[in-house]
Amino acid sequence: MFIEMNVWKVVVVYYIPARDENEASELRRKLEFSFPKDGDDGFNIFSNFSKESFDGRWYLNMVMVKVMADDFPENNLQKVFLANMIMTHTVGILRNAERDALPLSYEEFSRSGNME
Repeated sequence: MFIEMNVWKVVVVYYIPARDENEASELRRKLEFSFPKDGDDGFNIFSNFSKESFDGRWYLNMVMVKVMADDFPENNLQKVFLANMIMTHTVGILRNAERDALPLSYEEFSRSGNME
């Protein structure tokens, strides 16, 4: 998971290991209810499948972007709401992954014998 925040925008990226585009598509389908519909609760949602420079492995990237209101830096309620939304989406992903036995790291793939 990666979170980037500046004064008026937050980007949250969840990296989920996937061996190929077919597996990434299946993961998207299985995780669709962990994420709001694009635009609901103010987050724009998109995904991509890419080889990441931080470890050279392939991941399904689920990306959430939210542009904050102009008064966000002074508004503590908006800050609490944002933190709660990130926590809620993260818990949803973790619950779905546990329910569907989805590995969330390459180490989990290795332990399960599903990946080299």
